[in-house]
Amino acid sequence: MRLESVCKSYDGVPVLRDFSLTLPARGRVLLYGPSGCGKTTLTRLLLGLEKPDSGQILGREGLRFSVQFQEDRLFAHLTALRNIALVAGDPQSPAALLARAGLSDAAEKKPAELSGGMRRRVALLRALAAPAEVYILDEPFKGMDRALREQMLALVEEKTAGGLLLLVGHEREAMPDADLAVDLGEGAK
Repeated sequence: MRLESVCKSYDGVPVLRDFSLTLPARGRVLLYGPSGCGKTTLTRLLLGLEKPDSGQILGREGLRFSVQFQEDRLFAHLTALRNIALVAGDPQSPAALLARAGLSDAAEKKPAELSGGMRRRVALLRALAAPAEVYILDEPFKGMDRALREQMLALVEEKTAGGLLLLVGHEREAMPDADLAVDLGEGAK
């Protein structure tokens, strides 16, 4: 995928200005920077949820995307297991993913019965369960302690291997071994 001279503003305030970036077909890419620098806007543009004011995004056609937004966006009337099963390519994977994330006991609970951290993990697992070529994870480890973050990062890297992982965060340390790290606070505007 390639972004060429992309500009995006909201109410006359530029978020991305003449932004260009070539993403690899596979690997780990970290998009990072301070709040308000355009990280979420960039992901929404890549997903086709927003259109650039000018410039173009090439190479999206035919790709399957899976995304974890900043908000958990779980279906309130479904259990954790059913939220993941909605998108799972493999019917066995939802239960296995919950077990890997230490959430087996939460499988039959609805989002309102889960803590914020548990909901965050379920949303992440749902994104990982979907068959895709591109995985976009927007602040997937928010609110997780170091040990849990490392455990979930290992699972993310395993489940997205062979595809393109775009990890969005505030700091470079969110993915120290990224193939490409893009500081959106430096020159995106």
